[in-house]
Amino acid sequence: MYDQYGKEGANAAEQGGFQGHHHHGSPFGGGMSPAEAEQIFSHLFGGSDPFGFGGGGGPRGGRQSSHIQFGPGMGMGGGGGNPFGGGMQFSHGGMPSGFSGGMSRAKPSTFYSRQRGPVYNVIPEGILVTLQNLVSASHLNGDRGTVKDYNESSGRYIIHLEDSDDTMSIKPSNILQHAKATVRNISSQPQFNGHSGNILAWNQSKERYSIHVPAFNKVLSVKPTHVVLENSTVVRLIVPSRAELNDKYGTILAFNKSIDKYDVQVSSQSVIRLKADNVRIC
Repeated sequence: MYDQYGKEGANAAEQGGFQGHHHHGSPFGGGMSPAEAEQIFSHLFGGSDPFGFGGGGGPRGGRQSSHIQFGPGMGMGGGGGNPFGGGMQFSHGGMPSGFSGGMSRAKPSTFYSRQRGPVYNVIPEGILVTLQNLVSASHLNGDRGTVKDYNESSGRYIIHLEDSDDTMSIKPSNILQHAKATVRNISSQPQFNGHSGNILAWNQSKERYSIHVPAFNKVLSVKPTHVVLENSTVVRLIVPSRAELNDKYGTILAFNKSIDKYDVQVSSQSVIRLKADNVRIC
């Protein structure tokens, strides 16, 4: 956050309800995660497999990605010998590049590759997100990644963590899109009206977005009614009076200024109109 948005962006992220990666004590202490250990080895050996015999063919010398999944039972004890608890799963595919023998691998099928038409209730592949509100893995709150896949049966996204080969299976409520939005109707600071920026965080207690406005290099804390989300953004619907819509997802088609409402497509046959207070980015 600091690298991309400066000090104000980093502060806004922390105020939004999550904190970045912080480590205390020796870097080789008991609190190190496998991902962190892997990053250290990557730096030591130049990002390649130290035990391979050369050859590329993929990230970090040809080794396939790791996969980490956090479940309800994750803890630092128990788990039948797994030191990370029963709710955390690691999987490592493939061989080091030196042993691969030049085998080619077909691109794995994903939710996105199987679609034959537009999908309105799922975040598109490749969208940048930030992890938030994780309880069992709170040390990852504030880490960023991109959407790699979507699991229809579990309703979870597979997130590829930034600067890592690791992926995580995450609920929609535990990610925040870096969606684009335009500031509007701020009477106390009219100079910001009409300027666009990226949403960095959502402060649940204050019900406000933190949005970085590049034109001023400032981070504003604003209510949903004071921003217009970009078309094609996937949003969560907040409509307590309509159970069939509440907590469902849809895609913003347009914002109608004359009536102050979004047109949101929730299926191929259904478009509904909602006020700004009735949608949230996920």
